[in-house]
Amino acid sequence: MNYFKKLFQGKDELNYSDFSKFPIIQGEGWSKVRLLALKKNVDAFLGEEGNLTNKYKEVYFVDYIKFGLEVSYRNKSNQVQAIFFYNNDDDSERFSIYPIKTEKNIDWHSSETDVEKSYGLPLKKFTGNNAGKEKNIAWIRMVYKGIDFRFMAGKMVRIGITIGC
Repeated sequence: MNYFKKLFQGKDELNYSDFSKFPIIQGEGWSKVRLLALKKNVDAFLGEEGNLTNKYKEVYFVDYIKFGLEVSYRNKSNQVQAIFFYNNDDDSERFSIYPIKTEKNIDWHSSETDVEKSYGLPLKKFTGNNAGKEKNIAWIRMVYKGIDFRFMAGKMVRIGITIGC
């Protein structure tokens, strides 16, 4: 798909004032930060290498704190496996928060009802009461093909882009 090429029209670097002009695309990503992109291309676009936070057998995680995002890369290929945007999710206070939105106009102010109106009923829905520092805040995770939304105490705190569901 030439969506990103058309969107950037030759731009190589992110302009902070344009941050919200680039919607998160279900099953693809956000501008040049997209599924299966190479880490070197994501780093070049964001202008930094990010901070390695965790490494596992198959994947490793890199935080791009000033962009409010965490990216999971495959160890063998250095390709993007998943992308997470944060809005004060549990233990994510270190991330900056940006006015992002999805291609269906879902943003940090959207409710669970808004998400269902835009994306339909989720393929999976997980709930619990063990979020937050006190471990007593209700959370909900709504999973769709290629995108998921996490809420804590009714507030959207994370948007994830993943391969599959």
